[in-house]
Amino acid sequence: MRRILPSAPGMGSPANSAPPKYPEMRPHAILPSMENPYRFPAWIDKLKVRGGAPYALLALDVIEPLAPVLAQGLWMAQPLAGLWHGRDDIRDLALLLEAPEGIEGLRRRLADD
Repeated sequence: MRRILPSAPGMGSPANSAPPKYPEMRPHAILPSMENPYRFPAWIDKLKVRGGAPYALLALDVIEPLAPVLAQGLWMAQPLAGLWHGRDDIRDLALLLEAPEGIEGLRRRLADD
């Protein structure tokens, strides 16, 4: 006795079979967070109010060559640092330090008066 197995579409299916149905295509919206991936941690504004912006700018100038390496260290320390400080703040700072645009944005944010 010969057994006939159903074949997958496009794999030698009979000529009278219906074409495969694909899921309906719907337009997707771009989320606001996708337009600008850089968010500034809330403590930056607190630092500016307390007068620490010049010191933060100096520190940023010093660490800028090593910023990508420091960002990777922040990614690794994020789970543990999340116990004392918000993980979102650590993530946002790591994202800022990874890219030159993020560092420039941070510098502009600290220099704003």
